[in-house]
Amino acid sequence: MKISLTRCSQLLRTSTTRSLSLSSSSSSSPSLRRFTSSTSTPPPYQPPTIYALGTPPGKAGVAVLRISGPAVPEVYKQMIFRRAQQKSARGIEGVLPSPRKMVLREIRVPETAKEDAGEVIDEGLVVYFPAPNSFTTLPLLELHTHSSLSVLTKVLSALSLIPNCRPAERGEFTRQAFLAGRMDLTEVEGLRDLIDAETEGQRRLARGMVGGHLRARYETLREEIIHAMAISEALIDFGEDDNIGEEVLDDARAEVVKLINKIEGHLNDNRRGEIMRSGVKVSIFGPPNAGKSSLLNHLSQRDAAIVSPVPGTTRDIVTVSLDIAGVKVVLSDTAGLRETEDEVEKIGVERAGQEIASSNLRLLILPLPSLLYPWSTLSSVLPPLILPHITPDTLILLNQSDLIPPTLSRAELEELVSEKMLASGGEVRLPEGVRWWIGSLQTGEGMEDFLEEGVGRFVKERFSSGTSLESPLITNERHRHHLTQALVHLKFFLDQPPSEIIFAAESLRDAANEIGKVSGMSVKVDDVLDRLFGEFCIGK
Repeated sequence: MKISLTRCSQLLRTSTTRSLSLSSSSSSSPSLRRFTSSTSTPPPYQPPTIYALGTPPGKAGVAVLRISGPAVPEVYKQMIFRRAQQKSARGIEGVLPSPRKMVLREIRVPETAKEDAGEVIDEGLVVYFPAPNSFTTLPLLELHTHSSLSVLTKVLSALSLIPNCRPAERGEFTRQAFLAGRMDLTEVEGLRDLIDAETEGQRRLARGMVGGHLRARYETLREEIIHAMAISEALIDFGEDDNIGEEVLDDARAEVVKLINKIEGHLNDNRRGEIMRSGVKVSIFGPPNAGKSSLLNHLSQRDAAIVSPVPGTTRDIVTVSLDIAGVKVVLSDTAGLRETEDEVEKIGVERAGQEIASSNLRLLILPLPSLLYPWSTLSSVLPPLILPHITPDTLILLNQSDLIPPTLSRAELEELVSEKMLASGGEVRLPEGVRWWIGSLQTGEGMEDFLEEGVGRFVKERFSSGTSLESPLITNERHRHHLTQALVHLKFFLDQPPSEIIFAAESLRDAANEIGKVSGMSVKVDDVLDRLFGEFCIGK
């Protein structure tokens, strides 16, 4: 456990002294001479040279193969040659081309191959990226070939013949970039999300991570914790100095309170960032034959679900992914909620309840004609199985408006519906904030308003990452875990009395390290020393 910066400095000096003593004694110890002798020095570590297809396999005009590692010059020497028409051009065969410049070359089987040695596999463009100015910071070569299965198989087979070359593992190019310091963990996660992005909202969120914006925000949090830690360390190590009194502890506590409020605000974001990545879960529910499957088909613009007048047709959950307002939406059609003796339908109803409960938005479909009978009430069209699932995050579509007699004007219809939906006197009441729309999935009447003013507006207000709403700080469960742990350490700091300042300061270090883990950074002694000497002018 770290006691203080003064003690830490003493330990560092002791460690250095011991290291020097060990080094000086190596000349007199035969066993140590074996490891310190220049003839026994192990060779420097050489990262592997890896290769992989950088574009999806399949029929296409061009495919890109990437080779990264110290064996790139050997790959070029054995496999890449100028065309016959280029022989008179300036340049030496086997010498890497100018960096970041595309050149047309023949790609051949290496001469060391047992079969087809020297055969031209294809003709394509070659680009060379020298170290450290490449994605992996290692020499990197890109081959742009025709994208046929036979060409790609032959090129990959030829690459396997080059010494010290092997196929890349999943994500290994990005791993090399991360280990070389080219990217931090948030940028790595952002790159993965950018590749997987299906909607504009997901693209914006991932692009901010790849661009380092998310890392900068976490780094700001980390620096604020280090600042509070520097104040506490100053009180420990220099408490007797006339210029530093115990009142500085109040400053540290005040900063920690602000940090706690800020982190709690991010943690209480309704998991907006995670939902934007995975998709907003929207469930369609209601009684049988209300039009749930028709709504799913209407939104997906295809016959994704079977539509039938027979009650209980939908028994399992049917799911489709949509892009609504630039946000990925995972839409689920559920079984009609009703009491039933059919064992299979019972299972469907149970699954429907679980799906609805886990949704971010709920779309309740009710038959409009059933609501307008003189004897009908809200409770008569809302069976007991449906009522528990109606929350403020529920949008109601009163379907089948095409079955209402044309003698009833639109204004009269809306007034009558409002009376029924807002009925009081001991009857069932809807939660405050629940909205409803009148429409027809058969004719399309009213559906544009329901989709734009209902579903679209809800998704935009809650999950859009446009310029009007700051991008969420937490984009996956890993970020949330580290922020939660940092919050625990910050609250521990506030709970400690002044007499336990050493333990309190250590908890701030733990909090800063938790924030640093999001991007892969940790707190070093120099981080605190810079704050100490920079802000308190110690060492005068």
